[in-house]
Amino acid sequence: APGLSFSFSASGWLLVYELGAAECLQNHGILRNPHVRLVGASGGALTAWTMMYGADMRALRDHVKRSAGQVHRDFSQAMNLRVFLLEAMMT
Repeated sequence: APGLSFSFSASGWLLVYELGAAECLQNHGILRNPHVRLVGASGGALTAWTMMYGADMRALRDHVKRSAGQVHRDFSQAMNLRVFLLEAMMT
C-alpha cells in the first residue's frame, strides 16, 4: 500500500529484536514498495538502512548475538560497538 511509514527506535542490545522485525518486513516484500518511508535513531537507523539495502537480517542478527556473548563474558567489550558494526558489515 502506498504511503507506508515505519520507525525504528534507538535500541541498544534490543537491536536483535529490530532486526527480526526488519526480516519479517523484508519477507513480506517491503523492498518492492517504492512508497515506503523509514526513519530510525541509533540502532534503529542501522536497522532501517540495512533492511532497505537488502542485507541478510538473519546473518546480522546472529553476528549481534555473538557480539553480545563477548560483552557478557567481558563487560569492557561493551564499548566496542564500532568494531562489532564493522565486523557485521563484512558478513
